[in-house]
Amino acid sequence: MHMELDTLDYNILHELERDSRTKLKTLARTLRTSITTVNNRIRKLRKEGIIQAFSAKLNYEELGYTVKAVIGVSIQKQHIITFETELSRHPNVTCVYDVTGTFDSVIVTRFRSVRELDSFLKTDLVRPYITETQTFIVLNTRKEDFRIPAAGTKLKKTGMPPIHS
Repeated sequence: MHMELDTLDYNILHELERDSRTKLKTLARTLRTSITTVNNRIRKLRKEGIIQAFSAKLNYEELGYTVKAVIGVSIQKQHIITFETELSRHPNVTCVYDVTGTFDSVIVTRFRSVRELDSFLKTDLVRPYITETQTFIVLNTRKEDFRIPAAGTKLKKTGMPPIHS
């Protein structure tokens, strides 16, 4: 069962996603509440598993990881969980998704060179139970944001025409 979150919980999460190093005093002032309240809420969110870690958002390109690839993988059904678990441990794999559709799994990877990616494709993705792979090298990233919107956030107009069914 999911924990019920209120506006303050969502706003704390939003602020921590923006900068996980924000001091309790600053959070309390920004959210117009007490330090004790913020501290208790964060403790509760951690205990419930909603906050799993406090981390930094890295610029992979500045670290030399200039090749990003998204790879769709078709796998014999009885091997999906084993494959995804093993692949999750690979240092160049940043995301592993169990998906519906054409592929069984979609993985996101980061490499320093196309040669490293090529080696990964020819070693780590060559298994008897993998029936197909399709690799997409990311040319540009327009948006990559895994944060939740703050409570009460209105969707901004994008200038895009509405999507009609």
